[in-house]
Amino acid sequence: MSKQVRTTHRRQNHSAYYKQRLGHEIIITEHVRDYREAVKSLVRSDDIALEVGCAGGETTRILGQIARLTYGVDKTIVQKNVDEQNSNASTNTRFLPIDANDIGSLIKISKQAAEEVNGKHKGFSVVLIDISGNATFNNLLSVLERYEGEGVFGKSVRLIIIKSFRFANLLDRSRIFEENTDLGTNDVAAAAVWPVALLALVSGIVLGGVFMRR
Repeated sequence: MSKQVRTTHRRQNHSAYYKQRLGHEIIITEHVRDYREAVKSLVRSDDIALEVGCAGGETTRILGQIARLTYGVDKTIVQKNVDEQNSNASTNTRFLPIDANDIGSLIKISKQAAEEVNGKHKGFSVVLIDISGNATFNNLLSVLERYEGEGVFGKSVRLIIIKSFRFANLLDRSRIFEENTDLGTNDVAAAAVWPVALLALVSGIVLGGVFMRR
């Protein structure tokens, strides 16, 4: 997780909102290859994982090979495809036709997964979001804002991985601008640190940055 901490507005004026989001890291990926490499690099064997927008389920199956228990959800998959995907998946990987905004159903399966595993995680510890690479900021931020809530995944999640070329492009062009109070002067400094201004203002999230294959 990024160790960079800003000491002015975020800590003073939005401290409760900020503290609620300190417990997890957010990784942005631009391409599906980076998205899957992030899974392989960052997911742990004891994680309880969820992919939102799993489509055909390829990334979910990769996730299931690593995590202790994995769910893939997508509103577009019909029951016939769900049955087929589940029959071809490992025993610790399940597919369900659930919409990204169906918070009630997601909370339910998060609790069920935690009870089944009976480990240290109280719900999904890793959440992947791929609700279409062309999704607008508004759609993604709306989903992210709800998932980070204390009553949803806020207390259990440690890692969120998002696939979005828009987010990746924004991060490449952004930096925080604020008065540098550490200097003890009226000088104004532009600090090139995460999170980016737009995301900090709209969502208050702590970003781990853009994940790129080496």
